[in-house]
Amino acid sequence: MMSQHNSIRASYIKALDNLYQNIDSWLEPTKLSAKITKNNVKLNEEATGTYYAPQLTILYGQNKSIATLEPVAAHVLGANGRVDLVGLYDRAYMLYFNDLNTKPVNQQGFLLLNPGVTKPGWYWIPNRINENDHLLDKDVFKQLITEVSDYEF
Repeated sequence: MMSQHNSIRASYIKALDNLYQNIDSWLEPTKLSAKITKNNVKLNEEATGTYYAPQLTILYGQNKSIATLEPVAAHVLGANGRVDLVGLYDRAYMLYFNDLNTKPVNQQGFLLLNPGVTKPGWYWIPNRINENDHLLDKDVFKQLITEVSDYEF
């Protein structure tokens, strides 16, 4: 059982690292005004115990924070991980799906959570009713940065 938990943690950390690499490339053209710093933070989940996961902070100017990607958990109902994008004004939730078979369905086979998830990857999960989930890409990420921090690229 412990090796399964280690595998889940390792998969989550790898997914975070891949996300952070993508973000680094998405922000590459803006390197003059934004830079990225990465730290490890301690997480404690009931199922897996204590472990360290990477946290990413996006800075500009004289090390002024634009936003931070805070890892939340590898074990998330209906998903394979969660990270929050936290800015001065708001917070955006992002879920990782690598196994679409883990999504809960009701007895009729209808998806109960995140019907906008169509393929593996990181998704922004809006807090608004009647708004679809969005596969995270460069444009969606920059929009989220603006929403949570009011920073404009």
